[in-house]
Amino acid sequence: MTTDHLEAQFAELRADTLPTVRPPGTAAVRQTIRRRRTGRAVLSAAAAVLVIAAGITATTGNRSPAPPATTTTPSPEPTPTPAFQQADIARQALNESHHATPAIDVAEQVVNNYHLDHGNYPGDLVLRAACAGTGEFTLTVHSQKNRKVNWKRITELQVPCSAQPEPVSIPFTMVEGAALHRFRIDGAPKFTDRQAGFAYQVTSKNGEPLNGDRKPADTFDLNRRLNLAGRHVVFEAITRSLVDTSGEHTPPSVPAGEYLLLTKCTGKPDLGRLTVAQDRKEIVTVDSPCTEPSGEQIETPVSWTGEPANLFPGLVTEEGLLHYALVRR
Repeated sequence: MTTDHLEAQFAELRADTLPTVRPPGTAAVRQTIRRRRTGRAVLSAAAAVLVIAAGITATTGNRSPAPPATTTTPSPEPTPTPAFQQADIARQALNESHHATPAIDVAEQVVNNYHLDHGNYPGDLVLRAACAGTGEFTLTVHSQKNRKVNWKRITELQVPCSAQPEPVSIPFTMVEGAALHRFRIDGAPKFTDRQAGFAYQVTSKNGEPLNGDRKPADTFDLNRRLNLAGRHVVFEAITRSLVDTSGEHTPPSVPAGEYLLLTKCTGKPDLGRLTVAQDRKEIVTVDSPCTEPSGEQIETPVSWTGEPANLFPGLVTEEGLLHYALVRR
């Protein structure tokens, strides 16, 4: 097929189809324009919303929501830690810092002029002590060969008290042939006296077990104490038959109220006596039978009004210990 034939056929095709083709009229153009304007309007509105939202976020994005209103309730006044519980804290500090078996192992309440007699362990020794509470005191050691001669000081140790007890120590030697060695507290301030607990231990310098003239007071025995778990302790103390009761200590004074008087006496068969009196008038007297290895805990209701009352512990059996306390009912 030649070029002339192709051009003739294209000419016939244009002649046949051209009348059927309609160019876009005014209505079609308007519809197209309207569709484009509507699309632009929608996009503009969406963009405006985004701008407003961004402005709000920029304005408030760095602000934290207001905290809810809270009502402050005053916390109850803390109950002081009982002195013997503090003594156990002090003893634990000694046990954690040293693992030798002590010949003398004591944990008690800090009482000014406190003293306790122990047996004799000749040799090179170490005295270690710790105190839980506040203040400080001096722990001294005296020896006595017999009851007819005076006590002789052989060493002393300054003991600081703190909430986290730090053990202190000093080397010393017990006197050969001495009948007794007396450990004594001196210089405890009022805010430490009966408000703190302390512990002391005596071990050999080389850590080996010690042999000597052992006394009952040398060994720590938790069963000799009152069980005060869960109790609100107002006053707590101990007395021993060997402690001097010649009037050196002022009888403890307790405010009026309703209490339980708890007593427990450990030792050879005898009685530990405790009297509560107000202005020299007896309120109650409790006799606690002393037994070994540990006594029975006796609980006696007691109450009074008006002025404070005093507690008067009586002498207990030889080598005995009377632990007593007043707790809230």
